[in-house]
Amino acid sequence: MKYVAFLDVLGFKDKLKKLSQNDAKNYIGDFSSTIYSLFQNINNKINGYIVSDSVILYSNDVASESLKGLVTLVIDICKEEFTQNGILIRGAISKGEFDKMPAIELPKLQKQLIVGQAYVDAYLLEDSMKSIGISLSKEVYQDIVGLNLDVNCYDESSKNEEKYVLSYFDFEFINKSENLLKFVDLAIGSNWRPHYYNALYLAIKDTKNNNQIYHLFDQLIACIGNPSECWMEIDKFIKNTFNDDVISYYQTRFLGYIRERMQTSENKTLYIEKRPSNRDKILQYLRNNPYSSINSISDALNISVKVTQNYIKKLIDEKQVLVNEVRVIYNDTQRKTKTYSLAEFDNNL
Repeated sequence: MKYVAFLDVLGFKDKLKKLSQNDAKNYIGDFSSTIYSLFQNINNKINGYIVSDSVILYSNDVASESLKGLVTLVIDICKEEFTQNGILIRGAISKGEFDKMPAIELPKLQKQLIVGQAYVDAYLLEDSMKSIGISLSKEVYQDIVGLNLDVNCYDESSKNEEKYVLSYFDFEFINKSENLLKFVDLAIGSNWRPHYYNALYLAIKDTKNNNQIYHLFDQLIACIGNPSECWMEIDKFIKNTFNDDVISYYQTRFLGYIRERMQTSENKTLYIEKRPSNRDKILQYLRNNPYSSINSISDALNISVKVTQNYIKKLIDEKQVLVNEVRVIYNDTQRKTKTYSLAEFDNNL
């Protein structure tokens, strides 16, 4: 039994298409050199090798120290590849049987076969979640949680699917200006695929301070460019936020950011003063429709029943309604329709 990690460069083929032969060689060389330098600092509990744009890492056993060493190395590789080379890694970690066997039938060709369910599981898990992170098997997730490792490890399971993920984009890391700028450049190059929003979701997931999150969004949009000049790219960023594959929690936090920025806009009073309040809408509706049920007012104005009731009570208290001219039909708990004057309605709530 071993822990096995499969790491893959996100968008590798598309990247190579845009590079010359020499630049492609340098790109692959930088990718490999970064991993090699990190390997010099680890103990002999972790083994690995590179196959094209993929990295396969595996432990000697399933001891706690082996898992800790593997997780640490995976996070270090992902962060270093991003900061040093602008490379995004997606991958998976599984647990199970794993062996590396030499192919002896072709002695002049250096070649090895990989066998074992752990490798198959890690390979298949790698693309199981549209995000930039490391997918985990349930068993590996439970082992990491049991070790209480200081890493961003989440259970993103739904009713229909089990998903566990290790994120290397924590809030502190993504909030560094140079990292955020590089992240945005890569997202623009990908036409803002859902992976980028979901990576942001994992980065802000544990951050409770809305001001910090909204500041991050401010900086992210600033990285895209001046709104008067880069409005098409900003529009694309906002529009793609609501792609079906983007996690709803992220969408909710971004909508909160938009509302907050609307409220703090310098021109907010200009628009708020021109827009009638719910109170004014209800008052005008009652005067135009003197015999109306609470539900009909609520439906017509798209205001909740409870809010409608509360505003009617306030209008009565403020004597803004002519009681002799305006009446309300109220449905009581027995669902019997009764007609009250507004004063009577106030007493029967």
